[in-house]
Amino acid sequence: MEKFKLVVIIVGVLALIAITFYGFKYYFSLFKQTTILNPSILVHPLTPSESRTIIPVQMQLPNGEWSNPINFNFDSGASWATDVPLELLGSFGSGPDGVPSEERKEQIAKIRIAGLSGEYSLPVMIQDKPHYELFRKESPPERYPAVRLRDLLPFMSFVFTNENTIIRTNNLGPPPELNNPNKILLPDMSPHSGTPTSGWQWLRVKFENPSDRTKSIVDWFGLNTGDKRIIIKKSIADTIHLFLSSGRNFENFDTLSNIEFIEAEPIIKLVNVKTEARINTAEFARGGEPRNFGGGLEVLDHYSMIFWDAKLHRSSNT
Repeated sequence: MEKFKLVVIIVGVLALIAITFYGFKYYFSLFKQTTILNPSILVHPLTPSESRTIIPVQMQLPNGEWSNPINFNFDSGASWATDVPLELLGSFGSGPDGVPSEERKEQIAKIRIAGLSGEYSLPVMIQDKPHYELFRKESPPERYPAVRLRDLLPFMSFVFTNENTIIRTNNLGPPPELNNPNKILLPDMSPHSGTPTSGWQWLRVKFENPSDRTKSIVDWFGLNTGDKRIIIKKSIADTIHLFLSSGRNFENFDTLSNIEFIEAEPIIKLVNVKTEARINTAEFARGGEPRNFGGGLEVLDHYSMIFWDAKLHRSSNT
């Protein structure tokens, strides 16, 4: 498989740091006021109630017509192609439960992003019944259909901060935020063997007990723009003896952890970050094996993330 290189920039509050990754995008929350500097730039502010980038998208239907705007989550951690949302299954010739898992396949469709000029072709997918049941079980504002961020990087760049998301079409050149001279480099985003999913966002990190830093473990972590919390496997929390308290339900526990990005140059660490430890037998995201992943303000309050270029660059600033 062809390997793409992406640079993302992460901007935090204390220092100026930049990290190079494969392509991701952040998007902002539902029903927010969008500021347009010009048709090639979209500035989408976060709101107190939504720390992810949720932006209305129109999808072109097989008959050539355009759908009404539907809120999508722009996710750097998406493994599957952009969702054909529940509302459009009939227009794409599918029943209400999608297709059998073994019949899922990518097809090309065009989308429009509210507030940004242009129409963009990208892979989309009609998903299976378990996938759509998640949307019925967890409707907005908990769960939205996802745009696979990396498929848009040939057309536009993304800058995710704790205040807004800035999207620029690539005719404007690299994001000016990249002029920050203090850069942190991360491995190129690309497929890796042994990762929990087929996504390209996976990094090796060290999870550490903030109270006893001798207790640590290295594992995969998905740095995802589409998540609003950091989740780790409970087996990780047990291994490093994290203190756990009752969480939002019986499958999740609240805790604090340190996360060290050991593949970064130089190495950076998130310290005492709010973390959710999920029992390994619970459902993780949209299915699949237990895994560690996350993003949201626990990351963006310290680092901003930048994704740009068809070669899928990613970088970070503080």
